[in-house]
Amino acid sequence: MVASVEHRASSVAPFPAAPTDVTHINDGPRGPELDLEGVQPEDEFFGGCIRTHPEISQKGNPLNYVTPDSKLPPILIAHGDQDDLVPFQQSVLMYDKLKECNQLVEFYKVLSVGHGIYMWTAEMIDIVVRFFEMYLK
Repeated sequence: MVASVEHRASSVAPFPAAPTDVTHINDGPRGPELDLEGVQPEDEFFGGCIRTHPEISQKGNPLNYVTPDSKLPPILIAHGDQDDLVPFQQSVLMYDKLKECNQLVEFYKVLSVGHGIYMWTAEMIDIVVRFFEMYLK
């Protein structure tokens, strides 16, 4: 038997950027190592081809869980504009949905940075520290 456990975070900063709607993952540029006509990492995760069966991914798409009635903590999104693993547009989709649903969100486009640790500049660290100091009191 699996028990449900409710946990409330006081603030959230998802790093590195993650897909928010895999049915639109290939709408933005992706790295040359990904064969956009072949099997995608997301296909393997969801157990089938998302392009031909988008319904298999719906329970795993974070956008589906953001509503005006959602009780979400403040969210900080930062995404490199050169990310070729998770396209920058994925964070734009989440930001737009959060704003549309009147959720508290901050969004930073990190210029000339791809996926991973390279976004951790002194400026970005200051932004993250300030964000958590504001909401972890």
